[in-house]
Amino acid sequence: RLVDETNGQEMARYTLTGGGQYTAQIMAKVHRQGSGWQMTALGEPANGRTFQDLMPTILPKL
Repeated sequence: RLVDETNGQEMARYTLTGGGQYTAQIMAKVHRQGSGWQMTALGEPANGRTFQDLMPTILPKL
């Protein structure tokens, strides 16, 4: 669950099922837009235990 702490608004919620072939979840993409920030929910399943392991899945989303 991703929540904006400034106003308590839920931005995204993921219900993860047990098991399956994936070991990670790429939750969102965050980037600067003008003077603020833009968040895009992804909810992309992936495999890896570290940030470096996930880079092949993350890079195409940037």
